Amino acid sequence: MRKFSVSMNTWVTAAACIATWASVPPDALAQSGSAREVQVVGDFPGRFVSWTDPRERAFTIEVPSGWQVTGGTQRISAIDVIQFVEVASADRAVVVYIGRPPVGMRTSPPMPQWEGKHSSEIPGYNLPVPQYYEYYKPAPIFLKELLPKLTEYCNIPQITSSNAYPQQAKEISATLTKAYGNTVALRADIADLSADCAGNRKLFLIADTLSISAVGVANWIVPDMYGLSTTPIRMTEAFQILDRMSASFRMDPNWVARQNNISVDVARQNADLSAHQSRILSETFSNRAHAQDRAMKAQSQYMRGTVTIENPNTHETVDVENKGKYFWRDTAHDRFMTTDTDTPPGIGFEAWRPVPTR
Repeated sequence: MRKFSVSMNTWVTAAACIATWASVPPDALAQSGSAREVQVVGDFPGRFVSWTDPRERAFTIEVPSGWQVTGGTQRISAIDVIQFVEVASADRAVVVYIGRPPVGMRTSPPMPQWEGKHSSEIPGYNLPVPQYYEYYKPAPIFLKELLPKLTEYCNIPQITSSNAYPQQAKEISATLTKAYGNTVALRADIADLSADCAGNRKLFLIADTLSISAVGVANWIVPDMYGLSTTPIRMTEAFQILDRMSASFRMDPNWVARQNNISVDVARQNADLSAHQSRILSETFSNRAHAQDRAMKAQSQYMRGTVTIENPNTHETVDVENKGKYFWRDTAHDRFMTTDTDTPPGIGFEAWRPVPTR
């Protein structure tokens, strides 16, 4: 996993926190017997804290405060490093994953019968760096084959959507080809996948795969993968957390230099190339999020019984409980009320209106 340098917009506009409300004054209730107080609703009212890789201190990332955090740097070999972070709410209703999946570097087998074998299983073929032989799997195929193995996050999965992003994949290939020249053959793929799971849960994954061929040897890896598993009612919260985590990831340049065993300047150049590839995946995720933003918001609000309202003059918006037809802000006590008629609940109430879904 590498630096995710682009901060993405969140899937939904959520209140920063849940306000503390004063009691309803008796005179306001007396003036409108149908007036009801409503609460401001937010998707993730908590705060984020910085978390450092506990194994090699190779990176930092922001995670939800008080949540369970696992991960760090894991070495398959001296040159094959997996870095990941998983966060989970106390009840594991929301689990978010970011980093490389637990899949090491693969080498295309020189002979078909070596497919699926480790180099140690092949008699008389001892290598200084052990290899696992497997033909290249583009991101859509990789995700579909990975899905049944993720039983901890999604039991009995049923795929609901799967998308490939060839244009973004071409950009990755072009950037790396420019950096490394024509001495290597490159192929990149990006795809996402959504699935319904047993127990009323949903799963989302997006990943890129990269194949590099040189001097007759083809290796491939899965550089980055985002994922989340959540109950439907907390879907927008889960994407908000994934957004924040992906935007806050930072590699330690000293660790990068040590890992590459080269000068800091060259290490940073390689890190920049890696960051560019990850940025493309990050932007792909962001663009997909924008395309589904309003639909996800409407579904979430329906399930939570909320609605987005706005001040018609300032266009300030807030999510509140959907308990009436007309919405009013009590300017004296900074709270919201609803009524079934267009008559204000009392003096000092300003009218707010629902934001139409487009």
